[in-house]
Amino acid sequence: MEAYRKSGGFDAEPAYLEEPFDLAVDGWSLRGVIDRIDRTDAGWRIIDYKSGRPVTRRRRDLQVALYALGATSALGLEQVELEVVYLASGDTVRIEKVGALVTDARREGLDAAEGIKAGRFESRPDRRRCRLCPYRLACEDAL
Repeated sequence: MEAYRKSGGFDAEPAYLEEPFDLAVDGWSLRGVIDRIDRTDAGWRIIDYKSGRPVTRRRRDLQVALYALGATSALGLEQVELEVVYLASGDTVRIEKVGALVTDARREGLDAAEGIKAGRFESRPDRRRCRLCPYRLACEDAL
């Protein structure tokens, strides 16, 4: 976090901090909390802070694209940019092609929701994740 602070990452005044959203998408509810949203000259910048190590690009992009979907739909924001900040290293990643990513994320989210509804939900037990999961008491695979 110190590296990010030194780079001036916390200098701008955020428009929103830890902003929750709840959005209905084709009969499904999408909820989340966006770490930070800044007002920019071009529109809005959604910033997702990561305290752990980097995840795969696909997973990272899917998560922030879902945040963009929530911000544009539930909060009415337009012209959003996406940024992921790894606090330990101070590295910042700007996500390109936001519109296409949001379209793909919406489709993937709906596919996942339909799969869960149809009973196609493969659990992937992991001690750390299971401990934090709100469904651990109901899940027969929880560790």
